[in-house]
Amino acid sequence: MDTNEKREFMREVEQQGERAAAYQEGYADGASDGFDRGVMIARKIVMRHAIGGGELKPATKYAGLSYSQQLAKIEEEFGEVIEAYTDGEPQERLAEELVDLQTACETMLVIMGYDETARKNIRQMVADKNTKRGYTE
Repeated sequence: MDTNEKREFMREVEQQGERAAAYQEGYADGASDGFDRGVMIARKIVMRHAIGGGELKPATKYAGLSYSQQLAKIEEEFGEVIEAYTDGEPQERLAEELVDLQTACETMLVIMGYDETARKNIRQMVADKNTKRGYTE
């Protein structure tokens, strides 16, 4: 790797760190509205286009990956969400990346051994918990 390549690499690392810090700071300050709106838009897109019949479907093609391989995929998809948000991409692009992230998480549950019923049950448990905490109406 020559000096220019090293500089470019370091510049990219620095930019990623700045993006992550800005996101974390905004979230800590309660400025997660854009992210929350993005999740809602992602759900609407899933429903509108009947992706998986409105249900989140895991990428079963990758069900044989190890935990660490799938966690790396989740991290990659999360990075794409942050990039779409920080780069000011259109909301539909952000929503698409959010659905990709959700799919990667759903796939992780399959890798962990959760069948469709168990995944539905865990989602309901979390929904109930969030309702009790006042996160939803």
